Amino acid sequence: MNKIESMATQQHRGEEEVEKALVLWNISNCPIPDGHDPLTVVQRIQTAVENSGHVRRYGEISITAIGNNLTEIPGEDVMRKLSSIGISLKHSHGYHQKDLYDWAEKNPPPGTMMVIDGHEQLGWLAFTLSHFEDNGYRIILAYPQRDLATPFPRIFSKLWDQRQTYTYNGPPPAENVSRSAVEWDWDALISDEQEVTTPTTSLVVKHDKFYGESPWSCSVCSGAAPSFEDFTTHLKSVEHEFREWDRHARKYGLDRTNRNNLPFGRSQELDLLLTQEMLRCQEMLQQCRLGGFKPKDRPVTLERVDPRGMNEVENMTTQQQHEEKEVEKAFVLWDMGNCPIPDGHDPLTVVRKIQMAVEKSGHVSRNGEISITAIGSKLREIPGEDVMRILSSFEISFKHSHR
Repeated sequence: MNKIESMATQQHRGEEEVEKALVLWNISNCPIPDGHDPLTVVQRIQTAVENSGHVRRYGEISITAIGNNLTEIPGEDVMRKLSSIGISLKHSHGYHQKDLYDWAEKNPPPGTMMVIDGHEQLGWLAFTLSHFEDNGYRIILAYPQRDLATPFPRIFSKLWDQRQTYTYNGPPPAENVSRSAVEWDWDALISDEQEVTTPTTSLVVKHDKFYGESPWSCSVCSGAAPSFEDFTTHLKSVEHEFREWDRHARKYGLDRTNRNNLPFGRSQELDLLLTQEMLRCQEMLQQCRLGGFKPKDRPVTLERVDPRGMNEVENMTTQQQHEEKEVEKAFVLWDMGNCPIPDGHDPLTVVRKIQMAVEKSGHVSRNGEISITAIGSKLREIPGEDVMRILSSFEISFKHSHR
């Protein structure tokens, strides 16, 4: 954008509210094909949003590329190019609910949300996307055409009954997309057969609620990097590798006291962290068998991750941790059989209301911790597997019980 266009943009913004859009792009499931220019792909994403009729000239689009192996897909060179034009990069295995809610808090409707992901992953977002559409947001979806053979979950029927499919042959009539999801074929959207046009919107960095203004973040390690170089260094660090294994161990409930369950042999640094973790768990198990766990005052290696830097590793003792300000905590036991989520309600909205109820009680203040366990005797039916998967993405625990 040249100087004259920039001045015109500023003048336009002063006259009326700027239209905004968020694009969440799972670059692992929808990668840039070999031989394609990354910047051209970004231009086509921008144009797809513009052609939806929701974000016109001088609008602002925030794009976040998300992946669980960014150093391989798309690789450091492509990441550097994307970062240079204002694309945020996020290492994550999770779903996109948190990113959507975070952006919505700062950008009330009307607004546009575009999600580029695999067919199955979009199905998991059904309740969330339908909720946002009902509240005035416009929804745009893109996924590989090869996934069409897989049916969407039943919970996506409400949103998908209104869908319209486009293969990037030109802008759809605005009146036809005002209250319905627009669906794009990802392969056709980035095809070389499509004409490359200069976007009239501008790219702006999405400010994250948890990670601040940094466009480089890692949800596995709960931190942000001050620079692109620090971000890529972190993704290749032993601390990040340990956190990745820790996430895997928690997800599958691995026994950490069993040496065979720990990935020894990759590096001496990782072996040291794994040994400390195994010994810690063995000590806890032994203390529990003796009638109660009482931690000893011994050094424990912890990784401190904050927006100022991602690789600050410190030795802290249990005694030093106790000297810090105690965090207020709460436990919620939710019987989903007797208190189910009503039909048509967004599960994540229900969870947020439960959290707010605990906070408003006055017992758990800001920065407190709330643990929620949902129990039921027929969880596969109430609330169902799709809802359980969505709630699990927000760290809700599940327990099958008749009591």
